[in-house]
Amino acid sequence: MPGTNEAWGWHPRTLVVDNYDSYTYNLVALLTDAARAHYSSFGGSGEASIEETERRAQEHIIVIRNDEYSWETVRDSILPHVDNVVISPGPGTPARREDVGVGRDIIAHTQRDGHPVLGVCLGHQMIAHEYGAKVDQSVVPVHGQTSSIDVLDDSCLFHGIPSGFCAVRYHSLTVTRMSSSLRVLARAAGTVEHAGRMVASTDIMGIRHNTLPLWGVQFHPESVCSEHGARLLANFAQLTRMAVGRLHVLRIPPHVQSMSVQARDQHVWKRTPTEPRFSLVARRVELHGVVDAGARVFAHVHSSDWAPVWLDGSDNSGMSVLASSAHAATVRYSVHSQQVRVVRATGPGTEDTLYVQTLSEPFWTWMQRTVDATRCVDSVGPAFRCGWIGHFAYEMKDDGSGDRESESAVDAQLTFVDRCVVVEPDCAWVLALVRRAADVEHEWLDQACGFTSTAEAEAWVHGQTQRVREALDVD
Repeated sequence: MPGTNEAWGWHPRTLVVDNYDSYTYNLVALLTDAARAHYSSFGGSGEASIEETERRAQEHIIVIRNDEYSWETVRDSILPHVDNVVISPGPGTPARREDVGVGRDIIAHTQRDGHPVLGVCLGHQMIAHEYGAKVDQSVVPVHGQTSSIDVLDDSCLFHGIPSGFCAVRYHSLTVTRMSSSLRVLARAAGTVEHAGRMVASTDIMGIRHNTLPLWGVQFHPESVCSEHGARLLANFAQLTRMAVGRLHVLRIPPHVQSMSVQARDQHVWKRTPTEPRFSLVARRVELHGVVDAGARVFAHVHSSDWAPVWLDGSDNSGMSVLASSAHAATVRYSVHSQQVRVVRATGPGTEDTLYVQTLSEPFWTWMQRTVDATRCVDSVGPAFRCGWIGHFAYEMKDDGSGDRESESAVDAQLTFVDRCVVVEPDCAWVLALVRRAADVEHEWLDQACGFTSTAEAEAWVHGQTQRVREALDVD
């Protein structure tokens, strides 16, 4: 197996600046996939080379939040050990220092240190704002919609990407006027939905600086519904190669990696797998071309449910999860108090408290342990085979600061679905979990999660399957 750095080829080392956005780690995953693909082509075959490939891929990415280090620390301790920078999406405005943090300094100093920068969404707006363009409210806010993207210049970031590709947009601000130091690379085309009608949208979707290695995209290349995201990042890597001008292979040294978000929370990022706590009872019902199956099942099965749940997949798969949060365990967390409370609904507006704790660690660490403790044995079934569903408020970006004004505000809420119906385009699955083992740390799980025996689960699945068949009028 090759033992020298040169034998593994050159791949850029990337600093990702996280603007406290849920899309950040989609970007990290896409960048890691690119590094993994690069090094897998050099590492030969076998378990050792797989481990080495994964290690090298991880050593090429560092993630920091936009407000955790001073500009001087980033400039002196991190930037000398990376080749380029990706600035993530995020809430807020590029004109507000509290929203953009050290990312603004990195962009402003590009002309001095030459690090190529790719800004995504808010990062894109930050580049535009820093170099004289106007960022203002978009005529049509676009949240979670796809648009056709017209490529106007395919000589750099969009090289090899066909005009008219599909991309996900999620923004209410946009670049409304360009400056002389920037140029437009891409624009939206077609229409988007707004207030129940279709409205034309031609917002600027891609920019670059005329002389500095700065590029920005308003859309989300890392989204599963965006096309050519991997190619766009590959183009950024090639642009970095051209800007850096050196091809000797380096990694991010360990002392710098230790400054990364991943390194500081070892349990979340490098946790030890636990034994599955649940087994799954599943039954499949063929739809035979039934139209609006999800709506029909929901109306029939949950018409009298005082806590129904209907969750549609975001990946255009046509999957819907139909369940009830009645008597289910629900985790709630407040940034202000840093308190986790686990409750179980007992009726409309009433609930029992199962567990309360004020955390001395990040909520994400605690919640990851909880997710690990509710793993299910791998089995046949749909992509969603019961588990946690819920939401996070934007205030979770301040987790640990205690700056939330309202102590009673719920900033994260997740409910454990231990029985449900999952509707797919060609079939419906009736699912239920059975407890296999106890967990001392999560005793409250045994009070509200999963059936105590396979026989009980099978009885519920049988009855629910009959109701699904009745709703769909299928055998």
